[in-house]
Amino acid sequence: METVTLLARLFDNLISNAVKYGAEGKRIVLRLRKEKSFVRVTVLNFGYIIPEKEIPLLFDKFYRVESSRSLSTGGTGLGLAIVKNIAEMHHGSVVAKSDLSGTRFIVTLPLQYEEEKKLFEGEELRRGKAGSEEKRREQKEKQNGVEMQSRKRKG
Repeated sequence: METVTLLARLFDNLISNAVKYGAEGKRIVLRLRKEKSFVRVTVLNFGYIIPEKEIPLLFDKFYRVESSRSLSTGGTGLGLAIVKNIAEMHHGSVVAKSDLSGTRFIVTLPLQYEEEKKLFEGEELRRGKAGSEEKRREQKEKQNGVEMQSRKRKG
């Protein structure tokens, strides 16, 4: 998937969760803050407080804060695991905080992102090694050529 598509999915999941779990009739707040080398996006809703002991578990696959919520809101418990995975793929992070001032999901992403190309069955690795071996061979040939020329001059 393209970076833009993945990031759209990340924020779609967070905003959808804010709508599902926020208190009816309350607003959802999105904050965007640019720092020197990263951007921080906060999605805030005003629903039930998530117990502190459950915060670290929120990003686990299939985890649901309350099993009773599953019946009314649906979902599989994968949304936040996907959010975390996408953030980390882009060298970023996501954290959650929940207290009387609301539930916040804070995504931090670098401003400069270079996509890492994955090796496809070692093809790039082989090409990389072949290229470096070829360079070594050329360097040896040059050295040998210089040695041969100096021998000819002496002899």
